[in-house]
Amino acid sequence: MFNSIIQYSNSVKKIIMLFLLIGMIGYSQICISQVSDKESLVENEETDILEGISLGELLNIEIDVWSISRTSQNARKAPATVVVINQRRIKERGYKDLVDVLRDLPGFDIVETAGRFGEFYTIRGIDGNDRFLVLMDGHRVNPYQGTFLSTGNSLPIYYAEQIEIVYGPASVVFGADAFSAIINIITTKKENPEAITGTGYISKGSFDTTDSAVTGHFPFLAGKGLVTLSGRIFSSEGIDLTHRDIAYNNVENFSQPIKDHNINLNVKYQDFAFGFFQQRFNEANGLSLIPTVYQMTSDNIWKLTTNILWGNYKWQFQDNTQINFDLSYTEHNQNPDSKFKKASVVQYFTGQDKTFKGNMVLTHDFSNDVQLVAGLETEHTKSIPPYANDEVFGTGNSVKFEGDNADRIRQELTLRENRSAGFAQFTIPIYEHLTAYAGIRYDYSDVNTNSFNPRGGLVYEPTKDTTLKLLYGTAFQAPSLFFNYEQFIVPTAGVIMIPNEDLDNQELKTYELSIIQKIQENIILNASIYYNELSNLVFRTRSDKTVKNYTTVLQNTNIGSQIAKGFDLKLDAVLNKSLTGFLNYSYVDSTFELNGVKRDLPRISKHKIGVGATLNVWEKLTVTTKLKWVGDVNTSISNSLYLGDKKQPGYTLLNAFLSYNLFNHTKLFAKFENILNNDIEHGGLFGQSGPYMPTIYQPKFNMMLGIETFW
Repeated sequence: MFNSIIQYSNSVKKIIMLFLLIGMIGYSQICISQVSDKESLVENEETDILEGISLGELLNIEIDVWSISRTSQNARKAPATVVVINQRRIKERGYKDLVDVLRDLPGFDIVETAGRFGEFYTIRGIDGNDRFLVLMDGHRVNPYQGTFLSTGNSLPIYYAEQIEIVYGPASVVFGADAFSAIINIITTKKENPEAITGTGYISKGSFDTTDSAVTGHFPFLAGKGLVTLSGRIFSSEGIDLTHRDIAYNNVENFSQPIKDHNINLNVKYQDFAFGFFQQRFNEANGLSLIPTVYQMTSDNIWKLTTNILWGNYKWQFQDNTQINFDLSYTEHNQNPDSKFKKASVVQYFTGQDKTFKGNMVLTHDFSNDVQLVAGLETEHTKSIPPYANDEVFGTGNSVKFEGDNADRIRQELTLRENRSAGFAQFTIPIYEHLTAYAGIRYDYSDVNTNSFNPRGGLVYEPTKDTTLKLLYGTAFQAPSLFFNYEQFIVPTAGVIMIPNEDLDNQELKTYELSIIQKIQENIILNASIYYNELSNLVFRTRSDKTVKNYTTVLQNTNIGSQIAKGFDLKLDAVLNKSLTGFLNYSYVDSTFELNGVKRDLPRISKHKIGVGATLNVWEKLTVTTKLKWVGDVNTSISNSLYLGDKKQPGYTLLNAFLSYNLFNHTKLFAKFENILNNDIEHGGLFGQSGPYMPTIYQPKFNMMLGIETFW
C-alpha cells in the first residue's frame, strides 16, 4: 500500500510545495516581528538560546575541534578551514547519512548512486574516494592500503554529536591519504548523563526503503563511566532506471538492492576509553556501468566490512601537559561474493588488510603561551590486494576467494608493510593578535617511498569580529594496492591491463587565504581562496612492455599533474531562536595535464550555490528547506554524449525535512527529496566511456516518512 502512496501525481507535488511555501511565508512574518527583540539573543554569545546551544556554536565559530591538530582548539583560531555540524543541526535538517551533510557544504562535487562507491567525491577540485580520510571518533575508516572508500548508506551520522569537516591537506598530523580533507564523526562528546537516555527512529519510503536506528547512553559507577551503543539498518530496492535511460530499456529483472548496517560501541571511564565500530557496505555494483556489458541483477554486488577496535588513555600529569595513548586494530574485508558480473564472465575481487596501530600524542603549553603538539606512530599492515586472484591464477582468470583458492592466494600474495612516523607542530604567539603555526612530519615505510611534509600558517585577529588565516600545507598519498595490482583483459579489442608494483607517492601542495567575519552579532561569513598543486599523479597509460597476443598494453604510472584553484563562501545566520539559515557559493577551476595535454577535470561544476532555512514553529513543528543549484558539469573528452569540450547540463535540487512533536518524547518526520521532480544526471565515473555510463541518473521525487522517540 505504501508503494502506491509513493506513486505521486503532479497535484501531490504542487500541494507539498504550496504547503512549504505558505509555511515559510506565514511564519517568516512572525519571525520578522521578533527580530527587533534580538537584544536578548545577541547580548552575550555564550548565552544558551535553545537546548543548551550557544549563539557562537550555532554560528560555527566559538566551538572546539580536535581534527585539525589532534588536540582541542578553537575552530576560529585553528590553522585550517573547518566546518562543524552539531547535533542540533543534524536533527533539524534531517541528516541521516554522511552525504546528506556534505551535499550542503561548499567545495563538494558529488556523484551519487555511483556503483561500488555509493557516492564518488571531488573536494575543491581533487577527485577520488581515496583522497580524503573519514574518521570515526578519531580512528581511520578508510582502508590503510589506500583502496577507495565506499560510503553509500553505510556511514550514518544520525547518532553523531559533532561532525568536523577540515578542508585541505592534513598529512602533518594524519599521514598518508589526508589529501583533500578530514571528516571526523564524533559520537560521544558531552558529559556523562545522570540517567539512561536514548533515541531511535524507524522510517519507510520510496523504492521500498526501510531505515531504522537506535542510540542508548548508559551511565555506570555513579556517573564516572558511560556506555554508548548505537546501531543502524538500511535496506532498499534502490532506484529503478528502467525507461529512465535508453541504455536500460531492454534490461529484464532490473534489481540493484542495498542492505547496509552499522554498529558503534563507546565506553568511557574517567581517563580511559574503548570503542568498536563496524561498517557493512552491501550495495548493488552496476548503476554506473553499461547494462549491455554488466548485469543489473541483485547478485552483482559490492560487499565489504570494516571493523575497528580501539583503546585510549589520556594522562594529564601536569596542569600544562597531556599525553594521549591510543591503540587500535582495523580490519577491512572484501566479501568473496563481491563481483562485477558481466554478460559472459564474472570478475571477483579479494581485498583485505589488517592493521595494528599505536600512537602517542603529547600536548604541552609553555609559560609564554607557546604550545607544542608532537606525536609518534607505528603501524603494521598485512594485506591481500584487490586483484590478488587474477595475479595468482593468471590475468583474466578471476576466481572466487574461498576454499583452496583462498589458501593459495594467502600463501602467494600476502603483503606486509611496517610504517613509523613522527610529527611536531608549534603554536607561537608573535604579537597580541597574530599567531604562527609551524609543523613537520616524517613518514618511514619499509615498502613505499618515505615522505617529509611541512605545514605552516598565520592567524591574525585585527578585531574581535575578524579572523584572517594564511595557510600552507602539504600531503602525500601512498601507492594503493588497487593501482599497484589493477589488471584486466578485453580479448575482442586486444587490450590488456598489467600490474605496476613500482608506483611512487602522489603529492600535494596547498596555499589558502581565508577570512572569518562576524556581521553584526548573529551573522558569520566564512570565505576562502585556495590553490592546489598536485604532482606525480597516477594515471592509466600505454606501457612500453609487451604481452603476447595483445596489441595494447596498459599500466598505472606516475605521469600526471594537476592544478585546482577556487573560492568558497559560506554565510550562516541566526535571526532569532526560531529562524536560522545558510547560504554558500563555490567556484572551482581544476585542470590536469597528461602527456603534455591539459584538460578540465570531469564531474565538477565551476559554479554551485546552496541556500537553506530552518523554521521552528511554536516548538512543535520544524521545517527545513534546502535549494541547491549546480552549473554545467565538466565531462571527459571520451564521453559519448558530450564529445569534445561540451558540458553536461547542470541542475536544481529542492529538498525539505519536516518534524512534528507529537508528544513529549515522540516526533513524526518526513523527508522529501527532488521536490521539483527534475530529471537529474550526475557525471559518470572515470573515463565516462567503455564500460562506464557517460552519466548516472538520480532519483526523481522521493520521500521518507518516519517516527522518532526519545527517552
